[in-house]
Amino acid sequence: MAATTSVAQADALLFPYVVSGSNVTTIVSTITDANYNGYTPAGQPGGTRLHWTMVSKTGENAVDNMAVCGEVNYFLPTSANDLQTVDLGGHLSNDGDAGVLFNDPSDNNNWRGGLGPLTYAMALASAGGNPDVPVRGYLMVDDATTNSALAPRLSGEAMVFDFTNGAAWGYRAFATSNTDTAVPVSNATRDDFDFRGASMVDGTQVSFMPLAEATTAFFVTPLNRNNGEAPSAAAAIADMNPYDADKRFERLVTTVSMRTGAGVAYDRDENLVSGTTPRNVTCVGRLELSELMSPGAATVLADGGWGQLQTDNPGAQPGRVPTSNAHVIKLEYNAAGSFLGNSINGAFNNATQL
Repeated sequence: MAATTSVAQADALLFPYVVSGSNVTTIVSTITDANYNGYTPAGQPGGTRLHWTMVSKTGENAVDNMAVCGEVNYFLPTSANDLQTVDLGGHLSNDGDAGVLFNDPSDNNNWRGGLGPLTYAMALASAGGNPDVPVRGYLMVDDATTNSALAPRLSGEAMVFDFTNGAAWGYRAFATSNTDTAVPVSNATRDDFDFRGASMVDGTQVSFMPLAEATTAFFVTPLNRNNGEAPSAAAAIADMNPYDADKRFERLVTTVSMRTGAGVAYDRDENLVSGTTPRNVTCVGRLELSELMSPGAATVLADGGWGQLQTDNPGAQPGRVPTSNAHVIKLEYNAAGSFLGNSINGAFNNATQL
């Protein structure tokens, strides 16, 4: 089943989790406002292009939660009131379409002729043009307008599509500084890439199904640090700025734990079970519920339960930038074709933004 919520608008968008591989891809849609302020092909304000930045791990690193991300970015064509739908993995678009779907005729923006020799220029999750290479990361799309104008310019949606099993789930792109449709006056001076408003509230309660019935996983994207987290508020905002020469947004790290009072989670009879096992994630990562508890706790909690998911500042980490903020998506799925012993037609695949 697929679920896509309402979109967010701002001058910089965050698609917090995108993935591609031999059987999965991410389809993103961006809508450009009539009053957007684009970039030139050289990245200067005053043109017609949007800045697409893909931050990701590829190959073996895609499943390494502590690997540092790399990035690729292009200034890609658009136009006023334009809708572009892109297969980031390059699996489903026609040859030569650069990842663009649904036969976009390109009457008002020259994405076909303006991309040069780049075969998959808009399919930024297609590693070197090979869509079967595993990729996990996040996407930022921005125009040349700053938030001081307060006017919405961009909006976006995404669908993660397992085209082998026929399962999908979706989410909205997050706007700068908040999750509403416009940036409030109190946030007018925030940096375009301050995505702290997309962070999960620390201590969010989550339930989980019996472990034999569903796999429960958490997709984690560390975000900008809070004011007060060393070294300074100004540097914290820069942690996800693709123009930052240090590229610190590739090295943000947070600690994730299922920590409920003095234990890990409650079972279905209100018994608190001990055995929490915190894990660190750099840039982007996937954690299964079983990784956040000891094997003994998983045995006791086999019938499911609930707990509080936490994100914490891990302190100094070599080559990393610590933060307590992270966007988290909870995914529950089962491809076995059964539920509580009853046969079902296909898989279930449900995602919730925390």
